[in-house]
Amino acid sequence: MKSRAALTLMVLLLLAVPISHLQLQQVDQRWLLAVDGRQLDVAGQWSDSLNRWLRDCSLVRVVPAQEGTHAQVVKAIGQYSPPDSQELRLSGLWQKDDWLLAEVDFTRLAPAVVVLWHQQGAWEVHTSGVWSGSTHPHWPASFIRQYLGRKVPQVPPDLLACFDPSPTLFQRAGTRPES
Repeated sequence: MKSRAALTLMVLLLLAVPISHLQLQQVDQRWLLAVDGRQLDVAGQWSDSLNRWLRDCSLVRVVPAQEGTHAQVVKAIGQYSPPDSQELRLSGLWQKDDWLLAEVDFTRLAPAVVVLWHQQGAWEVHTSGVWSGSTHPHWPASFIRQYLGRKVPQVPPDLLACFDPSPTLFQRAGTRPES
């Protein structure tokens, strides 16, 4: 075999072998990269990294646990789907104007991220703005942000951008972000 033909064959093999292990798959309206069948949300990871670099959280505040808003939110979420929704603990609460984003742990339900808005002097659960369950195989933070942004387009984009779910949320929901 001539050296030129050998070189061409080697280049083709160097390209073909790795490509044979890769596949693009569409799951839940998002594209995933499958490497030997293992699904990776590369776009979700990239989106999450980009979000961390570009977001401006100066107008979003983390609501302290001792503030009265916490009790109001616990009451509103507890009344949303009783009786199971009544046993809950807030893991995080973020506010922008008349909007809140709550990360919630339940005793009998899967963890959730809930959008609330201030209506007629009280905090109410936005019925379209509840995420609960597993994000697998998607990158959790970007998946939840995108889901809630699609379901409640009125929610301030910087409120969603500044939401960073706790790592334990994913463990409790049976999903863990891949490193």
